[in-house]
Amino acid sequence: MTTRAWGLLAAAAVMAVAGWLRGWYELVGLSAGIVTLLAIVLAVAGRRPRVSLEIMRPPVRLTRDDPAEVRLVAGFAAGSGRGRWLSVVSGTDGRETLLARPATGTHARMLVGVNTSRRGPQQLGPYSVEQRDPWGLLRRVVAEAPATGLTIYPRVYEAEARQLLTRELGISANRQPGDDQFHALREYVLGDEPRLIHWRSSARVGQLVVRQHLDSASHGLVLALDVDELAYVRRSRLDNQLDTALFERCVDLVASLGVAAVDWRIPVTLLTTGGSKVVSAAGGTGSGPLMEELALVDLVAPSEATPALLPRLARTSHTGYVVVVTGTPMPDLLRVISRLGRNTLVVRMGDPGGVPRGVRVLEMPAPLRPEAAA
Repeated sequence: MTTRAWGLLAAAAVMAVAGWLRGWYELVGLSAGIVTLLAIVLAVAGRRPRVSLEIMRPPVRLTRDDPAEVRLVAGFAAGSGRGRWLSVVSGTDGRETLLARPATGTHARMLVGVNTSRRGPQQLGPYSVEQRDPWGLLRRVVAEAPATGLTIYPRVYEAEARQLLTRELGISANRQPGDDQFHALREYVLGDEPRLIHWRSSARVGQLVVRQHLDSASHGLVLALDVDELAYVRRSRLDNQLDTALFERCVDLVASLGVAAVDWRIPVTLLTTGGSKVVSAAGGTGSGPLMEELALVDLVAPSEATPALLPRLARTSHTGYVVVVTGTPMPDLLRVISRLGRNTLVVRMGDPGGVPRGVRVLEMPAPLRPEAAA
């Protein structure tokens, strides 16, 4: 029985004694009514039902804000009765789902919604089967399913990210950073590939000349995410508020660009102003390490932000392009951006502001989604 039931039972005893001693038989009748209600609840509920509960194939990864459900199976032992007032209760958010024994068979299957509004590691469950009466007098936990872990990934808009990479950086499935670039014509020497011969120039000068290319060591794409919480503060006359939704949009953008690049077999290096680094090798590990890191990434205090490390980390990555994704960058990051090289693109999703001269800036105040990418 619940605390309420024990309280009512104690009140009924007090009223019965007081009513009998003072001749207030109405109190005696009221106490009898309370005891009768408790007896009826226990009689209707019956003996403790024998029920088992299991999570069928729990998901390991889900996407933020995607509708998701988990399948639960409740098994009723033979001879355990109908089991009245049963419901499945989620230990995560307290959500209840009514449970009834099926008319045929011994197993009841149900779908229970999963909250995917928060990115990162989450706990699925635990779930329990409880017996509760409508008056809150009886509560029995008759079965439990232990919790399992899952990870909520950022949202990915791959088609829109591909458009952005092609439009802003000239990267595509056929043209990738680090491709050899034409440098000059030179005289043909034994061993040069015939396909490099420039026939028109050779005819003009009277000897074979070949196209000389610069094979830059740069290849791949660096995605630098600003995790300084001051970059995501919305400032107003009244107060300053941390805009976590803005940060989530930046994480979604980095995830979308990374997945698009990896699908094009472009190596991706993930950097943050918090100092972490993850390399996702195209065609090898795929985008899994990138998405795992982005599922865990979080804002850091200004004292923990280390944007000064970005140039060194970017140089050791030997990449062709650097994309810095931020809300409203702080002065420390702005000073660093100018040292990241000429192939740097800053995507600013917060309030507009100044940037170092010669740095390309893409203002993107709206989220990266199909209707926002034209």
